[in-house]
Amino acid sequence: MATVVVQCKYPNGLVLQLRNSNKLVTVKGYLNATIVENGFGLTSGVDAEFWTQWYSENKNYPICTNGLISAQGSIDKSVKEAQKNNGVKSGLEQQQAPQEKTV
Repeated sequence: MATVVVQCKYPNGLVLQLRNSNKLVTVKGYLNATIVENGFGLTSGVDAEFWTQWYSENKNYPICTNGLISAQGSIDKSVKEAQKNNGVKSGLEQQQAPQEKTV
């Protein structure tokens, strides 16, 4: 079975599911992944066939079109892809606390 490494910009990751299927794959985010690169959590060992079908079904959604989730064939390639997508924002990034103004 061929596998891919999925990089996800969401903090807690996602649970991916194919249409008309009960099969689920959990993709880790940057808060719970063992490998984190540029704010992307990397999940290795995802079935390549599952990924290809899931991506095909969801390629027009913003998570895919904005580069918040993608997959590569190896960790090295995933790290390079995450570095390439350095400026990508999910909108779920932690915000700094507002500074109190002194009078």
